[in-house]
Amino acid sequence: MQPEIEQRKRMAGLVPHRPLGRTGIQGSALALGGYHLGSARNQQEVNDIVARAMESGVNFFDNAWEYHNGHSEEVVDHLRFSKPERYS
Repeated sequence: MQPEIEQRKRMAGLVPHRPLGRTGIQGSALALGGYHLGSARNQQEVNDIVARAMESGVNFFDNAWEYHNGHSEEVVDHLRFSKPERYS
């Protein structure tokens, strides 16, 4: 197995989850702030950051349309919907 795949498998599930009230939804105890995602010059690096967070169990992203005219939201949505079997 490739070293990067092995490392990602070890990371999976590292972020604990907590119930969101009585909704039945489990939210990650850690969030990835999205403000910086929309202004990055290296899109591949941004994709890697978001993918690594998702693979670690993060499902709470602090985003707002005001963060670089919605670009930070677009980055997260693109990854989430491009591989829904991995990030839903």
